[in-house]
Amino acid sequence: MWTTLLMTGGAAGNMICVNNTVAACATVGATGREGKIIRINLIPTLIYTAVVIVVAFIGMAVIG
Repeated sequence: MWTTLLMTGGAAGNMICVNNTVAACATVGATGREGKIIRINLIPTLIYTAVVIVVAFIGMAVIG
């Protein structure tokens, strides 16, 4: 369970990682808009994290 949560946390961190955002913006020609893209990605990241927390609590209650 802990390994799964660690991997899920890493995936959530990658969603708002500055290095990944800069690389993606450079690839699609959206340089200069990195801050806006990170702010937009913050909302789905928080929702994703909240869902993972709820599932983890339920999983820990079932597993014990």
